[in-house]
Amino acid sequence: MKYLAIIPARKNSSRLKHKNKKKLMGMPLIEYTIKTAKKISLFEDILVSTDDNDIIKIAKKNKVLAPWIRPKKLSGPKVSTYKVVKHALNWYEDKYKKIDAIFLLQPTSPFRTRKNIEKTFKLFKFHKFKKSIISMSKVKNLKKFVPNGSTYLISKKQLFKYRSFIHKDNVPYLINNHKEAIDIDYPRDWAKAIKVLKEKKNEK
Repeated sequence: MKYLAIIPARKNSSRLKHKNKKKLMGMPLIEYTIKTAKKISLFEDILVSTDDNDIIKIAKKNKVLAPWIRPKKLSGPKVSTYKVVKHALNWYEDKYKKIDAIFLLQPTSPFRTRKNIEKTFKLFKFHKFKKSIISMSKVKNLKKFVPNGSTYLISKKQLFKYRSFIHKDNVPYLINNHKEAIDIDYPRDWAKAIKVLKEKKNEK
């Protein structure tokens, strides 16, 4: 199996301005995801899809692919992740090699770990690559689980079939660590992330 990691990082954000390149305790938010992805040997490549020149510079500084400015028609707030990923995947396959599966890594989940990424791969293999894997967390005080945005692993065949990362053939991968499940979407999430990093720093 050949895996491509795709990191989508749009320039604008309606709830938290320029969050993907905003510095979180001294480092751009997207860089947390890039650095974690680079620890994974199973990826053929790591590709950043963005419409922001600053993010392209961050990606290139970290020696991952950021080959173009994402087309404007794929950079609006209502554009589906599927369309963004399809565009990146088509470019990569035309330029480099065919891919079997895509690992979506959103930069808004800076605390995902190498351990859980590797466990996601194992779960994917266990289901013989016929199910897609999606990370989930338990909602506090409620008996239900919801996607937390940390990891999505899907075969190319399934992606094109469902045109979405969330569908009936998802297999949940539960992440119990509330810190790792933080998905930065609002200012309050940013505050939580700063708290996590300060606590980590104090533990040293």
